[in-house]
Amino acid sequence: MTSKALHIINGDYYAGAERVQDLLALNLPNMGYEIGFVCLKKGLFPEKRVVKTAPLYEFPMRSKLDISFVFRLSGLVRREGYRLIHTHSPRAAMVGRLVAGLTGLPMIHHLHSPTTEDTEAGWRNRRNSMAEKLALRGAKTIIAVSGTLENYLLTRGYRRDSVRVVANGVPTRLKMRRARKPGEEMVVGMVALFRPRKGLEVLLSAIAQLRQRGLAVRLHAVGPFETTQYREHILRLADKLGLADEITWTGFSGDVFAEFSKMHAFVLPSLYGEGMPMVILE
Repeated sequence: MTSKALHIINGDYYAGAERVQDLLALNLPNMGYEIGFVCLKKGLFPEKRVVKTAPLYEFPMRSKLDISFVFRLSGLVRREGYRLIHTHSPRAAMVGRLVAGLTGLPMIHHLHSPTTEDTEAGWRNRRNSMAEKLALRGAKTIIAVSGTLENYLLTRGYRRDSVRVVANGVPTRLKMRRARKPGEEMVVGMVALFRPRKGLEVLLSAIAQLRQRGLAVRLHAVGPFETTQYREHILRLADKLGLADEITWTGFSGDVFAEFSKMHAFVLPSLYGEGMPMVILE
């Protein structure tokens, strides 16, 4: 018998956490689950997701405190026969907790990274962490994607019997390592949603130092920027370091394995806030 699960997500980006959600929609039907999505923000997920057959409902919130749609969403859950609420961010957890309370359905929350280290703004992290903890009081299960995140949840006071570790997974593919020929310029690659916590500034500084030592190194950067402001900051830094012509910016790619084939080495210089990065597994 098929059971229906509704994933409540932000939906503004398509990065590691969204890849996990997409893969769940791809594989859970083989295990007897029918999947639907609710997006709380306008953005990339509806366009970039692989599983287009899963129903997707958009309930864009005007602010973090906007819950005016919760009764409508609860009605949709009842009409469509969903039996499980699955949330994927502090914002989604807040909404999911209200919907679960109104419908009497169990709620599962998926923790993809430590909320207290999610952004460079300490006050925002504290606010989101408090909201998440309040929302998760009634959660049936909290899924951590790594043992480190499990320990994080336990130190934050969550019950041990409510926490489960389910490691991330990725589709398998033959290795596509690019052999470097003697004397060939080395291409260092990075794949990410580019934002301050990913440490891109550190990588640019390292590449600049290597080039100053006479080593031919360039960067192949795959992924979108979180904000226009951060993009402009990075481009200014690259220009200052003399790297403007030594970086290939490819933007979003739906085939990360094809991008790997263009690299000799891969680097993910994250400063904080990682759970189990999908691109590392790939």
